[in-house]
Amino acid sequence: MTIKNDELNILSKRKHNLIRSYENKEIDDIAYIEQIKVIDEELETKIRIVIKDSIIQEENKMAEEKKVEEQKAAEVPVVENKVVENKEPKAGRKSQDTSYASMIAKALEMKTVKNIDDAVKKVEEFKPGREAPKIKLQIKAIVREVKAGKGRWKAYTWDEENFLLVSKA
Repeated sequence: MTIKNDELNILSKRKHNLIRSYENKEIDDIAYIEQIKVIDEELETKIRIVIKDSIIQEENKMAEEKKVEEQKAAEVPVVENKVVENKEPKAGRKSQDTSYASMIAKALEMKTVKNIDDAVKKVEEFKPGREAPKIKLQIKAIVREVKAGKGRWKAYTWDEENFLLVSKA
């Protein structure tokens, strides 16, 4: 820890000058001993005061930080001993009625649709604007997910013989 205090610097300089004067034989032994005792006592008391002040400042700083942390902790409620319930996994998200996925589902549920190309034509009738290859890819992906029972398509089964999407409910 570096102490920056002008009074301590002045006393240290006085002590240094006194030692140099003694080494250069400018003052006698008795005067040197008396003056060095006085300067050492002053330095010692000043150092104690500075250290005590710095300790008090550090304690105040720590108390302030602790107070701020407590205020933050009081603002955010802490949930302890919370019982975690085993919830069943949620069903997949539902598609919007106007989305291509719901239009594809409608087309695949029709008994008149016998293959992917018929399904693409029906989807284009329901909602024009998308390219046929993209619709075809989406149909294949939906059929694959229905067969695997993934996501929102868990509620359906796929009838391979009739090329038909069947709702489980």
